[in-house]
Amino acid sequence: MSLAVFLPLAYLCGKRFDTLLRLSQRDDLTGAYNRGFIQRVFPRLVRRSQRLRKQLLVFYVDVDNFKDINDTYSHETGDRVLCQLSNLLEKITSKYDYVARWGGDEFVVIVPYTDEEGARALQRRLGSALSISLEELKTHAYLSVGYAVCPDESTDLGELLRMADKRMYKQKLSRHND
Repeated sequence: MSLAVFLPLAYLCGKRFDTLLRLSQRDDLTGAYNRGFIQRVFPRLVRRSQRLRKQLLVFYVDVDNFKDINDTYSHETGDRVLCQLSNLLEKITSKYDYVARWGGDEFVVIVPYTDEEGARALQRRLGSALSISLEELKTHAYLSVGYAVCPDESTDLGELLRMADKRMYKQKLSRHND
């Protein structure tokens, strides 16, 4: 096969591979990592964290009134809120952190090598930073955030997410009771 045929073919195959790789790692709507990618990378992050004797923080982030936004303003508006949230999470976190859309209006943020003081600071930034105001919204979207610490509390992603979700829900309830 001649080089003139092989190079364009290789280029097209490379482009297709890049597209498939992105689809296997990223959420199509928000561009954040997807659940499958996090589930694949998490064991490696735990091993590295244990080797370095550093903590790994797992945050669970939820939009409090997301169903109301979808029901009142449309799913299209809800999608825009999710995209803004994803962009905000990317801005608040560092380039070494992982932001993933977990499902619906829930996001997971994995922060390697941060202590609990850093976790509380990030939790406050996340909780207070989001006040998404799209022009057509007559309300704001607020976040509830919980976190769990690996390896102190567990090394299992599912267990860490349950703990973080429980703490997030507690925060959500306290906000609604105020």
